[in-house]
Amino acid sequence: MKKIIYTAVIALGAIGFTNAQATTPVAANTEASVEVKAESLLQEKYVEIKATDLPQEVQTALSKDFEGATLNKAYINSKNEYKLTLTTAEDTEATVYATAEGEWIKKK
Repeated sequence: MKKIIYTAVIALGAIGFTNAQATTPVAANTEASVEVKAESLLQEKYVEIKATDLPQEVQTALSKDFEGATLNKAYINSKNEYKLTLTTAEDTEATVYATAEGEWIKKK
């Protein structure tokens, strides 16, 4: 009889301890991830600009690395990163990202 009571107490204690651990960190992590995602979305907002407003370095990199491509639209975000939508020489649509210095950025 003692073994049954002892086992029941340990089982209930383990369940209570597991629930306490699982709920506290998850709530904290959820709030943090929501803040990070919201901040990322705000930073990723691009505003359309004229192709003539692109820095010369970006224009040079575009003509050098995407020879024969046509620039369809150009955008800029708050971090001075450029999003370029273009049609390649093979008639495929592409979106590329660049810094103001004409360096290509890989976006996920």
